[in-house]
Amino acid sequence: FFFDNYYETVVNESRSIHRFKVNINKENSIKIYNTLLQSMNSSYEYNFLLKNCSSESINLVNKYNGLTDIQEYLPSKQLRKLLNENVITYANSFIPSNIEQEEISTVENNLNTVVYDKSSALSLGNNKFGISLYKSPRPFESSSPTFSHTELLKFESNFIENTQSVILIDKHSTAKISSGKPSLKLKLGYNVDNQLYAGIGHIYENIGIDTLLGYSDDLGWSSFNSFNIKHKMIDFSVGFQSSTLKNHTFMDINVHLTERLSLSLSSNENNNDLIVLYLF
Repeated sequence: FFFDNYYETVVNESRSIHRFKVNINKENSIKIYNTLLQSMNSSYEYNFLLKNCSSESINLVNKYNGLTDIQEYLPSKQLRKLLNENVITYANSFIPSNIEQEEISTVENNLNTVVYDKSSALSLGNNKFGISLYKSPRPFESSSPTFSHTELLKFESNFIENTQSVILIDKHSTAKISSGKPSLKLKLGYNVDNQLYAGIGHIYENIGIDTLLGYSDDLGWSSFNSFNIKHKMIDFSVGFQSSTLKNHTFMDINVHLTERLSLSLSSNENNNDLIVLYLF
């Protein structure tokens, strides 16, 4: 079963697998095993956010360890709680080792990258200030770069234009063509350029590119193309948004100074902004 999961996750989707040992006695381990067998032949209500395969696994471990229900919703915070209670122990990680992902690469002592529980963000630049309820982390010193980010419920104030905006969701993910999944760019909020783009992308080692078609409030029906490079603790990205009437060009350089602190230079045809970002 593990190698089926490994092939699907690491080889096909270029994602990592992190293994944890459940610290439980033999009697309770048998009970978990029997419960899992029963669940394979039964059905239950499913909720993408609150009641999924991951949350049910954690609840099952808690049930037979005497640990009270975990109130945290973020997976990283749930893992941190289990680790602090000594319910689980980090074992190792399996990550894509080369462009073909034909070999299993085992990484020990990778816990700080796996359990990355800084999720909210403060950003301050010479043009604007922002605070986000959730910002997906960029794994610190990761050997397996990801080309996807998500930001939720962000309040932003622009000093130059004296305007305020609320971004409900800002997501951009680049997927490999071979994964069969589309690349996506989505931005929804108040007093922002709402966008929805979908298309194809490709990832080659530390380079990600995509070509998307869709709609934005500012440009109407248009295209969006991006080029991204991740090298150690530096991210470089260029975006080009185009319609028959006008174009927008974006460029960002991010330098990750520590796990929590990064420095960004953001540039477009209207202005340049030097931004300090802090995760907490």
